[in-house]
Amino acid sequence: MRALLPPPEENKNLPEERSTAFHAIEGGTETKNGSLLLVEAYVTLWLILMAWLLLLWKKQNHLKQRIALIERALQENLKENTLSGRS
Repeated sequence: MRALLPPPEENKNLPEERSTAFHAIEGGTETKNGSLLLVEAYVTLWLILMAWLLLLWKKQNHLKQRIALIERALQENLKENTLSGRS
């Protein structure tokens, strides 16, 4: 099996030859304007906040309706109990 494999090559590269250096490339353009991204993020956050507040407002109204219904039921039950002589 060893006869089929080629002999391992010696690493002849010196570390200096393998090292890489930073080469600045000029002429690169931005793909998107930073201020536009900032405005888009700001608008997105406001939309999320408004949707959340709308959801809370709807839940609050639903909760108020349920509380009013329970209060009416309690008042009617209290009136029935006082009319029938029960305390």
